[in-house]
Amino acid sequence: TPFTWPATLGAVDTVCNKGADPFLAGATVIGLTADESVVTATAPSAPTSVAAAAANASATVSWVPGSNGGSPITGYAVTSSPGGSSCTSTTTSCTVTGLTNGTAYQFSVIATNAVGDSPASSLSPAVTPSAPTKPGAPTSVTAVAKDVSATVSWTAPASTGGSPITGYAATSAPEAKTCTTSGATTCTVAGLTNGTAYTFTVVATNAVGGSDPSSASAAVTPAASASPTPTPSASAGVSGALTCTTLGSKQAWAATWSASITGATLNVTFAPGPANGPVPLLDKWLEATAEISTPGVVAVKGAPYSALAAREIIPGTTMSGAVTGSPASVGVTKVVFKDVGSGSAVDTTCMPDAAITLPIQLSPPLPETPPTSNGELSVAGDMKPGATVTLSGAGFKPGTNATAGMYSTPTTLGVGTADSTGTVSTKVVLPSGVTGSHTMILLGTKADGSPLALTKVVTITAASATPTASATDDTTGTNDGTLPQTGAETAGLTLLWALVALQIGLIVAVRASRRRRPA
Repeated sequence: TPFTWPATLGAVDTVCNKGADPFLAGATVIGLTADESVVTATAPSAPTSVAAAAANASATVSWVPGSNGGSPITGYAVTSSPGGSSCTSTTTSCTVTGLTNGTAYQFSVIATNAVGDSPASSLSPAVTPSAPTKPGAPTSVTAVAKDVSATVSWTAPASTGGSPITGYAATSAPEAKTCTTSGATTCTVAGLTNGTAYTFTVVATNAVGGSDPSSASAAVTPAASASPTPTPSASAGVSGALTCTTLGSKQAWAATWSASITGATLNVTFAPGPANGPVPLLDKWLEATAEISTPGVVAVKGAPYSALAAREIIPGTTMSGAVTGSPASVGVTKVVFKDVGSGSAVDTTCMPDAAITLPIQLSPPLPETPPTSNGELSVAGDMKPGATVTLSGAGFKPGTNATAGMYSTPTTLGVGTADSTGTVSTKVVLPSGVTGSHTMILLGTKADGSPLALTKVVTITAASATPTASATDDTTGTNDGTLPQTGAETAGLTLLWALVALQIGLIVAVRASRRRRPA
């Protein structure tokens, strides 16, 4: 359809740059004058790069548009060869249906604008529709053993069989215990027997059916989880009164004991009452032991004392012993200070005036994967390997313990106890040799008993090298920005002054000898 170019806009080549516009390249320009021009649109050119993807009795065809001939393209038509099946679209792809599975097809595309149709495109490469099949088998199956269970992971099969995968099933051998997913590539098989080795296979499923089983995973053996390490509760350090006797005679002094637990080590501290002064003993060499109720009696023994010139018990001496299992509480039944140097077997025995026990709260172990974070953790300190940092957070049940640790690999660093406001603040030492990005965590419980995990991602950087000290010091306490003088020049000046001093000394000596001569 011809149209008139307004004369006030100038020549078409000046305004539209016709020669550089691919969509005007095929147009007919009428009356090229300096004042007016007329452009006639044409049918579009043929689409290019036609390609097809076969499916079940169908194929999806796509292409690249050609020139629109100066008029917008209004649609496309795709035709199969053989068979003449077709589809239409206003975009650059559509799906041809009704094809015969097992027959090879090629496809051509025609574009249409207001003027008419383009020539047919070149034929696409041939594709052959086919009915879907069961998927390929999953690959790379691995398993991680846990307590009476194992977590199995795998890689999706390379072929879906032409139909989307709808699920997976992992199966153990022996016992054929299973777990299933609707598409995820990991699940946990429960109900296994601790101490038994298991392998696992995985089957993928689509609308057609299940795949062949995967290759078996390496064998893993479930085992009971290690008991959480006993750790002190908020009552850690509670003290009890002791009355001590020596040589079977009750002394007129009192003492106290206190207990705490660090990891699996129980510490008992014995201290004479400050109002009573030191406790006199009959020998210089002493060994302290305590009987601890957990509720079974555990011997807690301190190292032998060094020689005591004043022959007295040193306040604050700590004895340590291992705590096994998961006791609910500990308590001191007696503390004995024994002479071990003289062989006189004179003991001082201190007994509690009343039964006082130390409750033990267990801290939750860190799971293999980081739990969902409930909030941000506060981390204060220098983030260097081996440095001590403080982890703090609120929202915990008062009196309960929170495990302090870090990921990627779960590493327990310590335990903190929530105060009366539910706040935990504990110092931990960062592992040596660890750098990079890690997640710090405090894991405990809320007031309602549900888990509480506070986390923070930190970057641990290697400690910088210690700067080398200056080889010389400014002994005058000033620094004018110049280096101290050393070397041959300084040595020469020193020799010169030495010669001057020697000459002066000779002159003084000669004059003194002249004065001593008799008149």
